[in-house]
Amino acid sequence: MGAEEASVVHGRFTRALHHQGELWRRLLCGEKLALDLLAANDYKKAGDQVTRRFLGLARTYAWSWKWVILLFLVVTGGLAAVIIAFAPRGASTIAALIAAAAGSLGVSWKTVASTLGRVTQKAEGPLWDAEVNEAIVIAATQLPRLAEA
Repeated sequence: MGAEEASVVHGRFTRALHHQGELWRRLLCGEKLALDLLAANDYKKAGDQVTRRFLGLARTYAWSWKWVILLFLVVTGGLAAVIIAFAPRGASTIAALIAAAAGSLGVSWKTVASTLGRVTQKAEGPLWDAEVNEAIVIAATQLPRLAEA
């Protein structure tokens, strides 16, 4: 790289650093709001990432309770099989017995669902805030393009 080319590259990087410093100064002084850096697509990406993280948390939660979930599924399947095998014949009788069994098991499901609902509500805000903050950091960081260098 010659001296002239190095001078051009140096000038481009100096301008890029100046623009970056100016953006940070404007953000820190309150001249520009950090949320103003975000576009609709940034919010969409943040929402997608929150969903991914939440599903990951749910997967981890389900894995830690795998034996309880498996037991619940086995009991439910076994109960349905017993009802079908030993209930008096007739579609309406079997349907009524399955509905009654599902109703009694539903109490357990409602308890689990309400607990997960409370956990989800508590986790939603911090997960969303973390993703929006990450999007702001990315938007507020303007690195020089390699093609210009």
